[in-house]
Amino acid sequence: MRKRTLAVFCLFLAVHVATAQPDARDEVLKTEAAYSEAKIHNDIAALDRILADDYIGLNQWGSTRDKQSTLQLFTSFQTTSLVPSDVTVKVSGDTATVCGMMSESSGNMHLKFVFLRTYVKRQGRWQLLSIAQTFPVDPDTMTVVGQSNSQAAHTAHPITGRPYAVVMGSAGADWLVRPEREHEEEPDKAIAALQIAKGSTVADIGAGVGYFTWRLASVVGPTGRVYANDIQPEMIQKLKKNIQDRALTNVEPVLGKFDDPKLPKGAINLALLVDVYHEFSEPQKMLDRIRESLKPDGRLVLIEYRKEDAKVPIKAEHKMSVADAKAEVEPEGFKLDQVLEVLPRQHILVFKVRVM
Repeated sequence: MRKRTLAVFCLFLAVHVATAQPDARDEVLKTEAAYSEAKIHNDIAALDRILADDYIGLNQWGSTRDKQSTLQLFTSFQTTSLVPSDVTVKVSGDTATVCGMMSESSGNMHLKFVFLRTYVKRQGRWQLLSIAQTFPVDPDTMTVVGQSNSQAAHTAHPITGRPYAVVMGSAGADWLVRPEREHEEEPDKAIAALQIAKGSTVADIGAGVGYFTWRLASVVGPTGRVYANDIQPEMIQKLKKNIQDRALTNVEPVLGKFDDPKLPKGAINLALLVDVYHEFSEPQKMLDRIRESLKPDGRLVLIEYRKEDAKVPIKAEHKMSVADAKAEVEPEGFKLDQVLEVLPRQHILVFKVRVM
């Protein structure tokens, strides 16, 4: 309901605002610049002044965040802000909309992000009321896309026909460390269920900013090793900072490719993919390379939102069923060994290398 209300509200503002008032427009742009500056420098006090009490953020997955959770997020995670371009500002009385587009290049991915921010003027000061954001989009058609041109030839899995999901860009990194993720996914319970031995060598494939990486690093201990892989240089940069802030010495960041995680061959005890496999644009090639990186008794683990459960509030393309995972992974030299249903919303699917 909040999502629909916000969407209607933003559409109403975008359609019905009057001609921009130059002075007010400049004031709004200054507030917009202050907002970006506060994000870049993690300035909690500045963010608090800019955000309205009834602030709401909304992205294309339907995830929302209010003022309190936004401020909590920035107290624990340093983020950066992309510089917007093609910004238009419209002001009507004490309400203003800022529409813009931001660009980002991540390895082979060239993405554009569209946003609509709504400001209201209260007691002589502009405050941010809402953000609606969608990414990535084709700049010509303004439609959501999933792959760069180099990957566009393959859009669905050849066995199951499952459409490949949109890859999250680094501008969505804050969603990976949202405070509510603890109770939505129970990451510590997921790690515990895998019974990873001290001294193990594990790979966190699609590690993002390291949300599972630092947990794995703690579990394997100082004699173990974690290869934290991602295909986006910006994600690797954020991950490195998080690893440095935690003074972890047993983690090695790895910049991979969309068809090769770039892991050492025959070295991995466990390869973990959390909400990642469904985004592979070349899943068969990736599984071949992952299989080569595993030790003979190594495990491949997919953690995926349950497609079979309509109550899980995630878009269908970001879910996997046990049947689909089994149908896609087993032909690439694996065998489904365990299905662990201990998490609130996700399957834990454990595969082993098939003995030929």
